[in-house]
Amino acid sequence: RTLESLIKAGAFDEFGFTRKALFDNMENLSEASRKMAEVRKNAASSLFGEEELTSGVQVNFTPKNEEFEVMEKLGYEKEILGIYVSGHPLDRFYEQINAIDYVKSLDFESLKNNGEILSIGKIEDFKSMMSKNNKRYGRIEILDYYSSFDATVFESNVEEIENIIKDENLKNNAYGFVLGFKAEGGEKPSFFLKAIKDLQSLEDGEIKAIKKFGAKKDFKNKEENHFTAEPKEFEKNIIELDLTRLNRELIYEIHEIARNAHNPNEKNNKKLVLKVISAGSCLLYHTDFIISDSIVEEISNKYA
Repeated sequence: RTLESLIKAGAFDEFGFTRKALFDNMENLSEASRKMAEVRKNAASSLFGEEELTSGVQVNFTPKNEEFEVMEKLGYEKEILGIYVSGHPLDRFYEQINAIDYVKSLDFESLKNNGEILSIGKIEDFKSMMSKNNKRYGRIEILDYYSSFDATVFESNVEEIENIIKDENLKNNAYGFVLGFKAEGGEKPSFFLKAIKDLQSLEDGEIKAIKKFGAKKDFKNKEENHFTAEPKEFEKNIIELDLTRLNRELIYEIHEIARNAHNPNEKNNKKLVLKVISAGSCLLYHTDFIISDSIVEEISNKYA
């Protein structure tokens, strides 16, 4: 089980074999490992050295160029590490998403009062339930480029969501989620689904990124606009992380520190980039958090 998890997480990518090839040869690799352990155990009482004895252990490995499908590969990473490492499920929709005006999840804390927003992402999970009045409802987990978040789904949209998650192709698509929100009394906003749209229908810009109700000033007023400036305007602050030490709890802690410290309005703040290192190879994960050098130092000292 450990070997399987390491393969799926990409721990052996440096050896030049596809993850699927390693996965399909797991039984052969495990058998060779058992033989190697047995030889080493017997080497203590042998006249020959350990190296001479283990050199006779052969690995019956069948090379393959075939790799897991992108979404399957990413799914394994999320399952084992709690994050996507080799890419993001929304990468293939990047150009479409970038052309649409929408609200990022890392900007949700700027929402006030009640209103409606447009969010872009994919469905990560959905759970349907039954109310005391025998009305169907559910909770949907939506993933955008920055994090995942929950929204309530009422009866009128439950069947639509269920039909999407039953179809693997539809489930892995990106959608526009028209969400109502309530953010009163300084509380974090809560969301409920009003409609789900395909990306093509959003490209004309008819659905606005945000509609606010009960606000005294127009949300588009530049003086009141606290949304994130484009990350490309900021220098980068890179933190190196060891893949073998990563787990779901650690990633969540880093995310919370960066989210709470996010401040694009501070002149000297920089964009946070995570450099995940695995046995000689590495992957850069560009976040959209803009944080200070002191926060980067705090994260590095605690987790790097």
